[in-house]
Amino acid sequence: MLDASGQALAYIYARDTREQADIAKVLTLDEARRIAVNVAKLPELLGAKA
Repeated sequence: MLDASGQALAYIYARDTREQADIAKVLTLDEARRIAVNVAKLPELLGAKA
C-alpha cells in the first residue's frame, strides 16, 4: 500500500490458495485484501483531513 506521496505504508504478503498461504506462512489473497481495505480506511476513521 502506498500513501498519497508514494511512500509505502504496508506490505501485505499473500498467496492464491489456503494451502499455498499455509506453506508460506502468509495470508490468502482474500484475507490480505480485507486488511488492505481496512488500512486504507484508517485516515477516515481517525478523522484525518485530506
